[in-house]
Amino acid sequence: MVRDGRVWLRSLGRLEPVDVIFRHVPARATDPLELQAGSRLGVAGLTEVVRRGAVSVVNSLGTGVLENPGLMAFDEVICRVLLDERLRLPALPSWWCGEDAARSHVRTHLAELRLAHLGSGRTWEGPLLSAAERTELIRRVEGEPHLYVGQQILPLSISPALRDGRIGPAPFQLTGYLIRHGASYAALPGGLGEIVDEPMATTPGPAALSGRPTKDLWIVGSDLATATDADGDVVTDLMGGTAAMVPRVLDDMFWLGRYAERAEDVVRLVSATHHVLVEMNMVCRPGSAVDVLLDALHAVTATPRPGDRTSALRQLRIQLVNRSRRGTVARCLARLSHAADGVRDQLSSDVWVVLAGAERALDDLRRAEPDDSSRLGDAAERSLVPLLALNGITAENMVHDAAWQFLDSGRALERAVMLVGLLRSCLSAPALRAGVTADAAGRWSVPPQQLVLTAVMTATESVVTYRRRHGGRPEVAVVLGLLVADPSNPRSVAFQVQRLQRALGRLPYASANDRPQRLLTDLAELTTEAAVRRVCHGEPALVRPADGPEASGSAPAAPAAGPDGPATPAPGPDPVQCVDDYLAELRSRLLRVSEAVADSYLRRGPLPRPLWVAAEHPAGPGGGGM
Repeated sequence: MVRDGRVWLRSLGRLEPVDVIFRHVPARATDPLELQAGSRLGVAGLTEVVRRGAVSVVNSLGTGVLENPGLMAFDEVICRVLLDERLRLPALPSWWCGEDAARSHVRTHLAELRLAHLGSGRTWEGPLLSAAERTELIRRVEGEPHLYVGQQILPLSISPALRDGRIGPAPFQLTGYLIRHGASYAALPGGLGEIVDEPMATTPGPAALSGRPTKDLWIVGSDLATATDADGDVVTDLMGGTAAMVPRVLDDMFWLGRYAERAEDVVRLVSATHHVLVEMNMVCRPGSAVDVLLDALHAVTATPRPGDRTSALRQLRIQLVNRSRRGTVARCLARLSHAADGVRDQLSSDVWVVLAGAERALDDLRRAEPDDSSRLGDAAERSLVPLLALNGITAENMVHDAAWQFLDSGRALERAVMLVGLLRSCLSAPALRAGVTADAAGRWSVPPQQLVLTAVMTATESVVTYRRRHGGRPEVAVVLGLLVADPSNPRSVAFQVQRLQRALGRLPYASANDRPQRLLTDLAELTTEAAVRRVCHGEPALVRPADGPEASGSAPAAPAAGPDGPATPAPGPDPVQCVDDYLAELRSRLLRVSEAVADSYLRRGPLPRPLWVAAEHPAGPGGGGM
């Protein structure tokens, strides 16, 4: 943003001054105030700051004038006049239509040329036009000849390319790069190759902005390049400086953590449900343990459950491999890769290796039969291992700077949200409310309640802890205490709250009065052992001074007598409903923490826009920042 004649970068809620900007967007899009109105890629007011010399832009604004294809018709003449020499690399034969002879040549040979508009950059391929289209195009050229240039169509080189899973030949065009060196420019070896669909389907401008596949071009040879040390002062700052983090980077890191945790949690729940379904030789009847777990799986992934005709195995398979459904493992991996692409400079190269391993496991399952149970279980195990490796890589190999704190915050928040959703779906299920039931066919060796609770602890890596501490069959209150209020259990909600407090507290300029920290402090009061104990007895999780009769020193009032005698006492509290309300409140507060983190650190304000653009295209709620 521009303020007080300078460019500033918003980082962690503060403004940092900017001295140099590396420009990777078209010059016309860099300033929506003076250049391209409505652009969302630039900084309003940047042009004026550049004029004042308060910021340096690399590449400088205006250097794109040399990319004007109309100049290519005069490259040879310009080189002779300015340098008194011929071009070393011949220019593409071009004819600027502002000259009579060149316009006549274009009119005569349009069927063999490419015509380009100098203002919009639009191109027309003469061989692909009909006679009527060529006639209409010539009419336009005659009306504004100075805006058009004809160019010879050259055959493109061929390079191997991967298309539809197969390697084959494809045409490509090359972009070279120059770098300023003293008073001249030096050509960098190699370049960037851009794969095009058709030999004539070239697009002017940087290849990286065309959206087509690209590949690096390396120059190989027998002569090895000589490495030289860069001149400069001796580094005296051993620790180095801390670079300012832009909201986009922090947002990508935050969601990288969330998607990684979401994918891992869904895989674990699929594995636990598959174990109950196959190892316990169960069927998916209404109210059964498998039915409860499938409902929970679809609840935590926010996806509707398929119809009754879809088998349980196929439902589990969908949760692993379907990329089009939100919340599935495949969808999470795709979003995870997208977030990781935006912060490549922050991540170890090993990240891409482990992500590829998870994708291979899912690809193998896609090729298997839909009802192949063994392949499903194997795919779940194989996809979990890379996700665990990703957790270890990010924890052990990354510098724990501000960006890493957001990655860890995303993991902690997502783990808490997923866990609360799983508990709420399973502990308030009708099968658990009805208590212990038996299957008429005698296929259950343990009650469904115990199966569900065991599966929940298996999915949350807490079953070993429960057996070591408590033994015996699982009980709702004890499981709830272990997974919600145990601060020593790295899978519990209380642990995630402490983890969030610690990560956000380590950010630069952090304060206990920040809104996310205040919300987490209130949330910590809800995740204590005392709060869980009260909820399991049908009482409010938090006891305020005015909540009980002890506050006023009086005993609870007796039911008022009616005309037919003493009134019937009101029914006692429903523990299952109390647990459900408690978990719903936990989830609501966790989502408020997520919104507070986004508002405080990740979101950018609406971009300034000219009034006429704002009137024609209102930004709507929330502005146009994201």
